[in-house]
Amino acid sequence: MSDVVRMGVVGAGALAQRAILPHLTQEDLHDSVQPRAICDPVAERAEEVARRFGVPHVYARVEELVSAGEADAVTIASPIGLHFEHGRLALQAGLHVHFNKTAASRSWPRRAKGSAPNCAAPGS
Repeated sequence: MSDVVRMGVVGAGALAQRAILPHLTQEDLHDSVQPRAICDPVAERAEEVARRFGVPHVYARVEELVSAGEADAVTIASPIGLHFEHGRLALQAGLHVHFNKTAASRSWPRRAKGSAPNCAAPGS
């Protein structure tokens, strides 16, 4: 495995544009992490953000990003209500996951039990 983490960004909204991508594209991080893919259901936004930050791969759906083989990890910057599902999909694809803010908007969803590798509901 390379020392460079290939990062996927889930969501191309304000958080990704104002914080995540400006940080990930700083020159001093280039040897350790590189944004390689972005997905957003608003295709034009994803394409424009990818162009602006030099992200080479654009997807409309999380399922496409996590199965493409272009990322070792993802940072979840989608709306909070989607974090659990997006994180679960990435974990099931074998990717590392970083959640921006919270992993879920309420108590750990009961459906989490056994739904992702090494992932179980607290107290189970």
